[in-house]
Amino acid sequence: MPITQATPPTFPATEQLISVKDVCAIISARRTWVHIQTTNNRFPQPIRIGTRYTRWRASDVYAWMADPTGWIAAHAGVAA
Repeated sequence: MPITQATPPTFPATEQLISVKDVCAIISARRTWVHIQTTNNRFPQPIRIGTRYTRWRASDVYAWMADPTGWIAAHAGVAA
């Protein structure tokens, strides 16, 4: 019986986890700005992967881009 490899699932671009470098390229901002806004709950929170890596959900970044003021108002008071 031949051995077949499983095909990894494919997700829409909005379900991907992206690095801070990718976030900066998408929103045309610097890393420092992203981290300051994240700390102040004015930008989506990253997901920690292990001890050294953080990634953002692309869908969160695109939702923020669509309506930054609305996103901030909707997430006001959300603890980091």
